[in-house]
Amino acid sequence: MSQEKHTGPLPRRYRVSLTLTLWLTAVWVLVFASVEPMILVSGVLLAILVQGVFPLPHITHTWRVRPVALIVLVARFLWDLLVAGIQVSWVVLRGGCDRNGRVQVTLRSGDPVHMTIIAGMTSLVPGSVVLDVVVPERRLDLHILDLDAQGGEAGVVASVLAQEKRLLAAIAPHMLSTVEGNES
Repeated sequence: MSQEKHTGPLPRRYRVSLTLTLWLTAVWVLVFASVEPMILVSGVLLAILVQGVFPLPHITHTWRVRPVALIVLVARFLWDLLVAGIQVSWVVLRGGCDRNGRVQVTLRSGDPVHMTIIAGMTSLVPGSVVLDVVVPERRLDLHILDLDAQGGEAGVVASVLAQEKRLLAAIAPHMLSTVEGNES
């Protein structure tokens, strides 16, 4: 019986990420609020065990964080939260709105991570709820409170696409140039 060496990448079940191990160990230390040697060792062992039992898919691309674009993304998102909060408060104080509606937005990026972040950011803004995310079609289905105050369907679509563009500018590895090239 001959023994063969495994020369290719390790199967998914054997991959252990150093970053995830450190992160899970840090969470373990925070849970116990102590940095004793036994807690550190048990945290590392538990992190490795968790990665073995619940393997995560390997991400083939890396994120490229652009600090200035990230600051713009966060600042604009906070501004959107403030403005939407005021608008929803006004709707409540005056006793209703003229028109609610369902809007479909086709995103530029089909990356599930980007779509998840955009869906999360959109649903965090008061007055908007993500009803469905259709990954194969790169589409978000939204319910919008007081559609007229948002500039109608076109205003909602433009707002979500602008937010997506800011997100891609802030963290996308190589997709931004591809996505912007498709706009023309």
